[in-house]
Amino acid sequence: MIAFNFEPGGDATSKELWIVPVAENGKPLAPPSKIELPLETYHMVAGWTPDNKIGLQLMNPEHNALYTVPASGGKAVQISPAGWPENPRWSPDGKRIYFRDATGEGPNISSVPAGGGEVTVVPFRTDRGVFESAPGGGNDISPDGKKLVFSGAVRVTKDNIISYEVDIYTVPAEGGEPIRITKSPGQDRFPCWSPDGKRVAFIRYSDPPKDNTYIMNICLVSAEGGEVRQIISESDKVFWSCIDWSPDGKSIAYFSKDNNIKVIPAEGGEPRVIVHVDKLSNFAEMAWSPDGKKLAYTCQGKRS
Repeated sequence: MIAFNFEPGGDATSKELWIVPVAENGKPLAPPSKIELPLETYHMVAGWTPDNKIGLQLMNPEHNALYTVPASGGKAVQISPAGWPENPRWSPDGKRIYFRDATGEGPNISSVPAGGGEVTVVPFRTDRGVFESAPGGGNDISPDGKKLVFSGAVRVTKDNIISYEVDIYTVPAEGGEPIRITKSPGQDRFPCWSPDGKRVAFIRYSDPPKDNTYIMNICLVSAEGGEVRQIISESDKVFWSCIDWSPDGKSIAYFSKDNNIKVIPAEGGEPRVIVHVDKLSNFAEMAWSPDGKKLAYTCQGKRS
């Protein structure tokens, strides 16, 4: 017998395991029979055991959620329903938290009151099918709280080949038409606002990769769009992960491929090392303290 997943939607996930008996010459002896699985699987048929049982990996029900906790420590409070919320960002007034919501019909950018409550989707009114990319979507809120900046992806099909255009967009915080402010030859991700709200910093890499190695650059663009300016050189070894603008607007912090967090002047110049980290991750985060004297960050390996 041969066991296989059947994917009626063609999206690589399935709740149907089919089994077909075969003869020694490889021809089927009967039509496949279907077994309904209790949960979805994702290309995860492990094979047969010696006693003719089938091994499967099933996906657990969604259970992630957003929490807040006092900065001094204490009990974490769940503020969003269970689902797949990612990349939470405070609004400047501290009243709402915006996040990438991959639950249900997502991915969307949504928000929830900081004290918990109903989740509100930021509606995109566009025919281009823009959605927030991951990792590196951003969903950063402008200092005046009126706009979001994010890395938006658009699916493109040409000659039966599917690809994605990934550029930087802004959209009103209450929803509306996303405005594209970059047009990348590769992909633009991890955007963040300057403290005065006039510029956006982001990471760009171009296709095809150089010597099979993607070269990352930190770039700046006006919040209204226009000319993109690169402020960092290839030798600075930017890692494809979160960046953050210092509160005084003079510096940008980033993860580097030599396992350091570095800071570079926003107008360009020589970067300096802030701290060494054990292991890099595309999902690592960093954030300056409001007074610009400390930098909080996450990393794999030893706690910091």
